[in-house]
Amino acid sequence: MNRIYSFSSCSLILPSLRYLNLDNNSLATIPSHIFNCTPHLQKLRLNLNRIRHLQKYSFSNVPNISSVSLDNNLIRILDIETFEVKHQNLNTLLECKIKVFSIAGNFLTEVPNALNDLVYVGHLDISDNNIQTIRTLAFDRLRYLRYLRISEMPLLSKVDVDAFGGLNLRDIFMTRNPMLKELPGNLLQNMGELRTVVLNNNGLVTLPKSLCNWQQLMDVMLNDNNFICSCSNSWLQSYRGWDTPQTQQHVKKLKCHRPNNPDDFLIKDYDFSRLSCMSLGSAVSTKSRVLVGLIAATLTLLALSVILFIVRYRKRLVFRYRQFKYRRHTDSAFTIEPKYSDLSTNGDLHGDTPNTRDKANLLT
Repeated sequence: MNRIYSFSSCSLILPSLRYLNLDNNSLATIPSHIFNCTPHLQKLRLNLNRIRHLQKYSFSNVPNISSVSLDNNLIRILDIETFEVKHQNLNTLLECKIKVFSIAGNFLTEVPNALNDLVYVGHLDISDNNIQTIRTLAFDRLRYLRYLRISEMPLLSKVDVDAFGGLNLRDIFMTRNPMLKELPGNLLQNMGELRTVVLNNNGLVTLPKSLCNWQQLMDVMLNDNNFICSCSNSWLQSYRGWDTPQTQQHVKKLKCHRPNNPDDFLIKDYDFSRLSCMSLGSAVSTKSRVLVGLIAATLTLLALSVILFIVRYRKRLVFRYRQFKYRRHTDSAFTIEPKYSDLSTNGDLHGDTPNTRDKANLLT
């Protein structure tokens, strides 16, 4: 353990240096110029310091660096340009070549956008931070990421539906997140390389069967969660697609409890039939079919009633219609236009208005 607080420019004149361990010091920041004289540095450890932030273009002078560890510092945010690499001679940006990056045990409150500049990273650990939500497409540019660890998050309570969109993980570790009670379905689907899913010691109440393609996995750990003995977890008893004997044995030890009851039951032995899990879907389907049938029968009866009414009263309706047309015709025949339209002094119209006698004379 040393007590290094800072570096001056070119404090490290080690042009052939490949590995630098600065763990357990008192560094508060990492000025990018300290790497001016270590151009071939590949691995850097800065754990257990007092680093609060990283400057822009922090790793521009070590273009070949492949591994950086910043665990257990005081970092709250990462500047969006932290991992951008400026060319020494040209005003252009190069891709950062870090392949292993760990920032566990800090004070991040969200997944930093700056991480998406680590386009070659294959191993990423953001555990033990104050992140509450893993938001949609949080890692969408990390196309080479295979190992992701999101563990020991005391505040993590939500993972968005498409949080891991664009990834093709091989191993994911999400453990010891006590506030994490559920995961969205299809969260780990479409990952052809996925082999390890470790979800033990969370607060999971349910586990969706659609979470991933369980058949392709080599290692699965789901123990020490808060599973409820409910229909949504009954698939853990009936599923037979576990690929390895160790996973099969592990699943047989999973436990659940009833709501408001602390007693645990082995899921493999629990009687889910008492919850009517198997008949729930068919019952809903039967109710739907009955409702559709009733609506169809009602519409049919209504149509038949209209048809019967028309057939029964057809003659009367035809007679009424003809009578209506006749009256309309006769009324128009007796209408006579006034011959004069002179106005009297009081504004009344004067003209001869045909009376009943006139109509009779016209008919004769």
